[in-house]
Amino acid sequence: MMWLLVFGLALTQVTLASKYFQESLIHVKRNTLADNNNIICDHQAFELGIVLDSSASILPEDFTKGIKFLQDFLKRFDIGIDKVRVAIVVYSNNLHLEKSFNLSAYITKDAVIGAIGNITHASGGYTRTWDGISYMRSSQLGHQWVRPRVPKIGMVITDGNSQEGRKTKSQASIARENGIIMFALGVGDMVGQTELFNIAGDNSRIFRVESYSNLTSIINTLTNKTCVVTCTKPNLTDVYYVFSQSDLGLDKTRWVTDFISLSIVNNYENKGFKYDLRSDQCPNESGFWLDANKREQDFRNNLKSYNVPKLPVVIQHLRSEAGYSEAKGGRRNATKVAIMVVDSNTTAELVLTEVNLLLHQNVTVFVADPTNSGITIRGTTTLKGNVTEQSSQLVYYLLNPCKVLKSM
Repeated sequence: MMWLLVFGLALTQVTLASKYFQESLIHVKRNTLADNNNIICDHQAFELGIVLDSSASILPEDFTKGIKFLQDFLKRFDIGIDKVRVAIVVYSNNLHLEKSFNLSAYITKDAVIGAIGNITHASGGYTRTWDGISYMRSSQLGHQWVRPRVPKIGMVITDGNSQEGRKTKSQASIARENGIIMFALGVGDMVGQTELFNIAGDNSRIFRVESYSNLTSIINTLTNKTCVVTCTKPNLTDVYYVFSQSDLGLDKTRWVTDFISLSIVNNYENKGFKYDLRSDQCPNESGFWLDANKREQDFRNNLKSYNVPKLPVVIQHLRSEAGYSEAKGGRRNATKVAIMVVDSNTTAELVLTEVNLLLHQNVTVFVADPTNSGITIRGTTTLKGNVTEQSSQLVYYLLNPCKVLKSM
């Protein structure tokens, strides 16, 4: 009944929250700028996986031109640990992992471009494009390696058809199903349009040039395409609010109920969202009844438990009890979101391990802060302002998943 009363009272604040939502000053740059006729991308963070053909049909000098093209292309982006990250896998008849690197290997633009420049032609008489795509998807852009809600782009550069086109089509389809936006760059007339379409899945993401010397002609167009690409808003989103009543106390718990009420009311008409909450139940943990069998040490041990924050345990229960599973009402293809209420940096440090485990389970984590004290947890998005502002920011981010800013 208390929750129903609080939700009902929050309805009176909807007009104010909606006004803030409409006037939100949150902006993320997603545009391209012309610089001496070159396109420079002013873009939010994304993950880029490059799949580079190095088969025997490519002359070493042409392969070098392809490397130079990649270097010039990557110069257009803001590369960094919290910006654009780059991985590359080189393939021919095998994967050449000694010439490849993953997202976390190099974290500056100069380091990435330098590492690209050190890649040499591998040769090999077989074109296993499907292996390159599979490795990029699972070992480089898999959910355990990428940042939550950050767009993922896969780019395949090849001069010919793979020997087993069905496998290439299948692996590219799986990559797209896993949220990777695929681009196909075909060089020369030996690679078929069907092969390129099977990779990209959309003609607008296919690029063709006559030779490796002509790759420079598509840099501006390709930069613009990858810069303005947007991730697709999920059709389904399962949301948990996570907090500890005993940690927060009565006043901050009231702040939480207002925050939850406002964010749900603002987003009520979006039928793709489901909400629930996880919290501790203080009355059930209020000690023990008079019992002659309880020893003094038992009583002291019980007292110690009051000095231990409960929020880490609440988060652990959500994670270990598979709160997002179908058995708990979750939906198989839904985006998973957790909003944690954290009121101090000390508590933030204590929940770090559990938060990392949630992130590894591909859960997007937000931090709501009743104190508005600038709490940050790596990999999460911290909401700022008063209760109305934080609830409106949350709704904005849920409806615009590409614009989530991570605390790095």
